[in-house]
Amino acid sequence: MTENEIDAQKAINGFLAAIRDAAAESPAFRARLIEAMQVTVLYEGQEQFQGANPAVQAARWSKDAFCRIWGAAKVGELKATLKENDLATATDMKGMKKNDLVELLYKRALSRAEELRLA
Repeated sequence: MTENEIDAQKAINGFLAAIRDAAAESPAFRARLIEAMQVTVLYEGQEQFQGANPAVQAARWSKDAFCRIWGAAKVGELKATLKENDLATATDMKGMKKNDLVELLYKRALSRAEELRLA
């Protein structure tokens, strides 16, 4: 082998290490990788909301699972998720309690999933 050549196993290991590092640094990238695998991954703590795509989750999960998982989010996280995913405006959320925000998130995420033909 020349200086620039490596064996296949080292090349694969380097590639997978780069993906692992990028996923560790970027919650959005990690969420995209998980979505591409089409599996449901449940996280512990607040990590589960970082980079989450509620439309994909609403399409994949039952309403009970979606509401149980998102029910663990803080009000600020729910509002941020609704805004960041263009599912609600500040006016839409005004005066809503946590349970109302979770319901709104599910309803609008499911609607988006249907628009995108995910559900």
